[in-house]
Amino acid sequence: MDPGLLSFIGILVGLAALMFFAFKGVPMLVLAPTCGVIIGLFSGTGVWPTLSEFFMPGFATFTRNFFLLLMMSAIFGKFMEESGAARNIAIGILKLAYKFPQKYQKTAACFAMSMISAVLTYGGISLFVVTFTTVAIGRTIYEKMDVPWGFTLAGALGSATFTMTMLPGSPQLTNLVAIPYLGTTPMAGPILGIIASVIMVAMGLWYYQFALKRYEKKGEGFLPTGAEIIKVMPAQELDLSPGGGGKLLLSLVPSVVMLLLMNLPFLKWEPTLCLVVATLVCYLVFFPEFKGKSLKAIITAGNNNAMLAVANTSAVLGFGQVVANVAGFQFIVGALEHVPGPPIVQMLVAVEIAAGITGSSSGGLGIAMGALAERFLNMGIHPQAIHRLGAIAAGGLDSLPHTTGLMTSLSASRLTHSQGYIHMFVISVVMPIIVVTIVAIIHVTTGIL
Repeated sequence: MDPGLLSFIGILVGLAALMFFAFKGVPMLVLAPTCGVIIGLFSGTGVWPTLSEFFMPGFATFTRNFFLLLMMSAIFGKFMEESGAARNIAIGILKLAYKFPQKYQKTAACFAMSMISAVLTYGGISLFVVTFTTVAIGRTIYEKMDVPWGFTLAGALGSATFTMTMLPGSPQLTNLVAIPYLGTTPMAGPILGIIASVIMVAMGLWYYQFALKRYEKKGEGFLPTGAEIIKVMPAQELDLSPGGGGKLLLSLVPSVVMLLLMNLPFLKWEPTLCLVVATLVCYLVFFPEFKGKSLKAIITAGNNNAMLAVANTSAVLGFGQVVANVAGFQFIVGALEHVPGPPIVQMLVAVEIAAGITGSSSGGLGIAMGALAERFLNMGIHPQAIHRLGAIAAGGLDSLPHTTGLMTSLSASRLTHSQGYIHMFVISVVMPIIVVTIVAIIHVTTGIL
């Protein structure tokens, strides 16, 4: 058998095993290297070379590049929690939600949480940072509204869909990858992007209402999926009286400072430094709330939260590095050139496959553009259409169970795949595929960009 084909079969077996056993609750630190070895054996690289030359460098790369960012993200989230700022923002959202008819209150509260994520991600803040910030706020809201904690992964609507791949001008990496290959700008395909965003938000809102009503009929609430998050984020008293939670605007200051520092054109600070300053601002603004509390304990708790996310996410990236270095990966890249169908269909399928195999929207799109951008252009597809439709397509299969963003969300939320992944799958896999299909049809039939 051709070595490339055999290696490709190994990749499929390894991916399938990782997804299956992740849902069975096997720790990712055990599962990722084991499944990487399976791929290595199919590829003829051997056990130890697979681990030492591929897995561990990938593991170490993520730790080196993102440990400080994740650590400060978790510490910032912990300061927001301990200062009461997260509680005050939660009270503000709950008061807003309670203004809606009762049957829409849970949907309104959860949707408001996703819109906070949307503002932060469209403002250029990393998904890793947004995850820890919104968990601190959402934990209180979900318990008060008695929404299953596993549903928090549906917050991907605001953090991993339209603000990442659809809205023109997004600073997220997936919207920028195609630029050097196509000569486009972040504003490429503006009308298609806006149409896609409107459809995505509408579908997401419908799903929120559908899923939450289904939970109510089953009698499912915050527990049992919230049992683990309670251990690291104890319940807080909520004053929902007219004067309660009156520090809402003040509570937004640390997050606004973080958003500004990361986007000021003349202040090219690293995101980690911006988080340090935002954490100090949180401490100073809410100094009275920290009296009698141990800063050492707060920082240690935040650091411990980060360590779990770093370890699990690094393991997944190590697995991805194994995939990227075996012959089967080149077999896949070569096969992308032979995807059948009309030009637009070929492009969308190629990008989806690349994103699914790499577990990364930006990584998959980069591979597809590097290998096939010139071919797509020669087929007559407009550069702006390639840019926008390619970015949206990359945001589909990039959220399969082995992806780094998912592992960070699960770790920060203290959830397992079986407790909440279904919501991310619907929001961040199924719906983007539907959306890109619709807007591709609109482009082909009308020529709209």
